[in-house]
This record gives sequence, structure tokens and C-alpha cells, in this order.
Amino acid sequence: MERTLPDHMVPAALAVIAEVPLTTNGKVDREALPQPEFGTSATGRTPRGATEELLCGLFAEELGVNAVGADEDFFRLGGHSLLAARLVGRIRSATGHQLGIRALFQAPTVAELALLLTDQHGHRGPLENDDFRTVLPLRSSGEGPALFCVHPGGGLAWCYSALLAHIAPGHPIHGVQARGITGSGELPASIEEMATEYVEQLREVQPAGPCHLLGWSFGGLVAHAMAVLLQEQGEEVPLLCVLDYYPGDVGAVPEEDGPEPVAGTGDALAAISEALGVDETAPDAADRVAALGLTEPQLDAMVRVFENNYELARNFTPKPFRGSALFVTAALDRGDEPPSAAEAWGPYVDGAIEDVALDCTHHQLLAAGSAPAVAELVSRRLRDTP
Repeated sequence: MERTLPDHMVPAALAVIAEVPLTTNGKVDREALPQPEFGTSATGRTPRGATEELLCGLFAEELGVNAVGADEDFFRLGGHSLLAARLVGRIRSATGHQLGIRALFQAPTVAELALLLTDQHGHRGPLENDDFRTVLPLRSSGEGPALFCVHPGGGLAWCYSALLAHIAPGHPIHGVQARGITGSGELPASIEEMATEYVEQLREVQPAGPCHLLGWSFGGLVAHAMAVLLQEQGEEVPLLCVLDYYPGDVGAVPEEDGPEPVAGTGDALAAISEALGVDETAPDAADRVAALGLTEPQLDAMVRVFENNYELARNFTPKPFRGSALFVTAALDRGDEPPSAAEAWGPYVDGAIEDVALDCTHHQLLAAGSAPAVAELVSRRLRDTP
């Protein structure tokens, strides 16, 4: 497999099943699929020294595997934002270092993270605990086109760590996060104000050149507004990808019994779950969120951001984007006849619209079962554009 597929398409684990479980509607029952077992590769280096040994143990426990090699990447082994936040909390407790989740994005292997912990001025730079900065590097290295991923309604962009294992390492990936998740400052008064601020911050990371944008849920609306603004400034936007958001419905995801708001319930669990890529409908969702160790002021700030974003979306009409766009729909939430992205977004996209439906729910788009498909759609666009 590794001889015939590009690196980002090689699965981190394979599972053999006797038959594919189906729902009553004849679709794949993803909840009934066995969880893949991620194991240490044959070339994994054993830990050297007390710090690496401690980190290897913590990595393995959080990933649910027997062992992790010192040079293996946490995210390529199946790590995601929820596990990353819990892992960082355990490392803080075990070592006394006040690192944040950004440290794991900077140094995703045991060896790299150990270097940061033992030498805060190692080759990757100082240990930084700025998890809530506007443009958060999820992967800062790479010579290919960078991808900027705009936060969903809760304001955090940690959820996009699910794409790290599946998009080729040559592409830097940055999360764009909301003002206000630190609990200080005024919140944006409009989508236009938000888009302007994000573009200014984006240009501090990438001063010139084409911009590639992706947004999930509410983030799709903001990514579209950023793309329009960049074009007004004379810049190119070769990739605009919107994950499961339709203008005018404020993120409502229809189900068989009627619409259920995704971006505007005002519920704390909904805000935090979406920002972290946690399925809020799961029985243990509240326990999983509580295990993150976020402070009460941080949680309150995320809810405040969530509710403000909902109100901004209610009163916003997009301007036309001149170019092609990719839209991904979570088909299981849309019934047997999902709305057409071409029809919904047609007035706001002056170009070809690629409409792809995935067999998952809104909250599963960046989960283990769907993230590889999303990443491949994005990777294809990144390969085909400057």
C-alpha cells in the first residue's frame, strides 16, 4: 500500500470485518464499526531517558495502544483535539510544565515534545502556551500551499487537527480562531468585521500569495466572507471549501422530525462540542468535555462567542464569490433528499460548485470515519492549485 499510495492516503490502521453493519435505511452504521487499533510501527524507536519514557507511556494510554515509539506522530496515530487536550493536561500534571495544546501541534512526536520540555529553546523555538491565538499553527512546516481552517460556532479551531494525519505533510495547516475565547475584549459586531480581522491576521502568517480556505459549519460562512474580501483586495483564492453550512438557515441541520439548529442553540455543551469536534449527541459527551480541564471562565467565553456568532449569522447576507467552490454535506442529517448546495449557494458563488455528500452526521464530519474523505477532497484541490 505504501508503495502505491501517496503518504497522506496511507491509513494509520486497518481493520478486517466479516460484514459491513447497516442501519435500518441500508446505510453504513458507523457507530457499529469496530474501532481501529493503532499500534507502534516496526521502525518505532524506543524511548531514551526519563522524559521520553514518561511521554511514550502517556501517549500510549491516551491513544489506547500498547506502545508508542519516540518518533511516531501523535496525530498520525489517530490523535485528535479531544485526546490532545487530555494528553496535554496529563503532561502538565506529571511534569509541572505549563504547556498548552499548541505545544503538541509544534512537537507532535515524543522526541520533539521531550526536547521542548527539557530545552525550551530547542530547534522548534520556545515552548508556547498560546492556545487561543487568532491564527493557531496546527502544522507550521511545509513548502506547499498553506490551508487556513476557520473555526465553527464555538470559536476554537482545534477540531481541524483531525485533518493532520490525512493531508500531505508538505502543506502547512493553520486554525483561525475567534476573538473573545480568552474572555476579554469586545466581540465582533458583524461577519464583515470578523472577516476583515481574520484576513489581517492571516496576512501576518502569509504576507502574499494565493489563500486556501476551509470552514466547518459557521466557519464556512466566515471562510466565504474572507474569500470575497481577499478577492476585493486583488488576491486569489484557489480553494474555498465549506463543510455542511447553507446560507439563510443559520446552520440548521434538518432531520426526519424537523430542523435542529447546529449553530444557534445557545447550549454550552453544543458550543464546546462543536469547537472540539465532539459529537454532542453521544451519551458521554458531557463527561468527555469536562475531562478537558478548561476553566469555567474559558467555558463561559466559548458560550458567549457561540451565541454572538449565531446572531451575526442571522443578520448576514453573503456577497458573491468569483470562482469555484467545494461544498461537503453531511448527508445523514439531511434526509433522503438533501438540499442542493448549488441551489443554496448559487446566488453567492459566481463559478462552478462541487457538491459532495458524505455518509455521516454534521458532528461526524471531522471524526475518524469522515475526516480522511474530507482531507482527500481538500488535498486534491491543493494539488491542483497554486
